[in-house]
Amino acid sequence: MNDATKDGTHQLCRLRLIIGSRALDMALPPDVALIDMLPGILRALGGKVADQGVEHEGWVLQRIGGTPLDETRTAEELGLLDGETIHVRPRAAALPPIDFDDLVAGIGEQTRTWDNRWSAERTRFMLLAFAAATFGLGALLLASGGLTPARMFTAAGAAVALVVTAAALNRALGDVVTATVLSLVAVPYAAIAGWLLPTVFGAQAPSSAFCAALFGTTALALGMIGVGAARLIHISGLVAGGQLTVITLIPAVTPATPAQAAGVGLLLCLVLTMFVPTASFRLAGLALPALPTRAEEFGQDIEPVPYRQVVHRSVVADHYMTALSATLGIVELGIFGVLVTSGGLWELTLTAVGGLLLLMRARNLDSMYQRWALLLPGGLAVFAVVWRAAVLVPPFERLVLVFVAILLIAVLLAVASLTLPGRQLRPYWGRALDIFDTACILAVIPILLAVLNVYALVRGLGG
Repeated sequence: MNDATKDGTHQLCRLRLIIGSRALDMALPPDVALIDMLPGILRALGGKVADQGVEHEGWVLQRIGGTPLDETRTAEELGLLDGETIHVRPRAAALPPIDFDDLVAGIGEQTRTWDNRWSAERTRFMLLAFAAATFGLGALLLASGGLTPARMFTAAGAAVALVVTAAALNRALGDVVTATVLSLVAVPYAAIAGWLLPTVFGAQAPSSAFCAALFGTTALALGMIGVGAARLIHISGLVAGGQLTVITLIPAVTPATPAQAAGVGLLLCLVLTMFVPTASFRLAGLALPALPTRAEEFGQDIEPVPYRQVVHRSVVADHYMTALSATLGIVELGIFGVLVTSGGLWELTLTAVGGLLLLMRARNLDSMYQRWALLLPGGLAVFAVVWRAAVLVPPFERLVLVFVAILLIAVLLAVASLTLPGRQLRPYWGRALDIFDTACILAVIPILLAVLNVYALVRGLGG
């Protein structure tokens, strides 16, 4: 028997299928869903088995004493063993579970199947979590006052040691989880070292914030180089770190206020949000073939893409898109907080427009997690602006006007929750949302220029 035949034999799962008084031995591929193999199984059982399934809602496969097997899963996922006996039963007459004659044994058997049982793997994660918390406690101690040069060098040395150790664990032992944790806990140490560096030379706080963001982002980049298998986490962190670096750089080199820097950061976030789908597609290793421009190019790049490759990389792309959307959402929450606390009219207006724009963009996403990554910061931004504006209104007007308006909007949203889901809206409503979305986009830059006092500067130049 040649190697190919041996490999094909070893990759099959041999089962004994029993239906009524008949038995049939079959070898099934372990990586194909049962629902795809069931028609062939019924044909192999012979007779009119397939036609009889119409009379009783089809057939199910099950072990004795077990529930019917999930037809959407493969034999490997279901844990089917070579040589196991499986019963083919009508769906309406599935084998009942076997009663327990020992109560304690029955309870023990059930608890062993629970997903929340403690395991050696969970013990490992517990210890890693406590290790990360202990490293965090050490970072907090270094952030306390006194002996600034010593604290800076200690934090820098700890960051370098953690990154090197993470790379060594990943390369030598292949322990990706521990290496990822160590590479991440190196970030606060690097940020503390960056924060203290300008202080040693007597620089101002804006320079410290910029150096902290820069050093933390650098630690993330080095961690990604050392632990390449955790790119999803590190790239998401690099997106957040890069934005923080840009935002903190502005007050460090210009007389801009934190609110003005946050406004620029909001514009950057909104621009990056537009490129999240394309970036996720590329990071997952997917690429569309180039469109033909000449007749002879129509026969190029027409090879089919392997099924498993498409399925796997589609999942990876979805994970990247979810992680990047969540990262941008967290950064936007911080930016909105800075803008709202500043209390300026243009800052509140920019927050409201940015929040509404995120709410509009969320309607184009199908994933629940990706949609909430936009809905949460967008909704909180609008709520914060309403709250901030309501506080500035006199108490009587606040009660008569603001409260009534909020109550009316809440009632409308409650009614919409009963009538809108599953309903096909008229095309002009979608067009209206598109126009409103475009208006919000066009309004961001003029409002940002007002936040940056560009109009006042131009008026001053004009005399």
